[in-house]
Amino acid sequence: MLEAFPELEKIPERKHLLKAIMRECRGWLEEIIIADEVRGGIGRAALAASGIALTVRETFSSKGFEEAEIQLQDGRYLVLRAYNGGYVIALTKPNPNLGLIRLTFRKYLPNGDGI
Repeated sequence: MLEAFPELEKIPERKHLLKAIMRECRGWLEEIIIADEVRGGIGRAALAASGIALTVRETFSSKGFEEAEIQLQDGRYLVLRAYNGGYVIALTKPNPNLGLIRLTFRKYLPNGDGI
């Protein structure tokens, strides 16, 4: 996954963060990325995440969200967590252990911004 986004390779702490999350999720994640305005190049993922944030704000008169899980038809999930003004976005394998994934995200990404 990181090979597809060479701009992430330039930032060792992000690379190590993503690898640590993948490792602790014990094989339940297929892909994980950090999408933020600074990095660019991940337009569709960032657009989807910001679209969800805007929908939550408008529909429910909310201030936003810190994390969200979207179930796909094939049993996989798209997991989003606010992180440093952007999002960490992961795609799970089918029928994942969401409890383990949530705990891992909260451990490594404790400062959800409530985007």
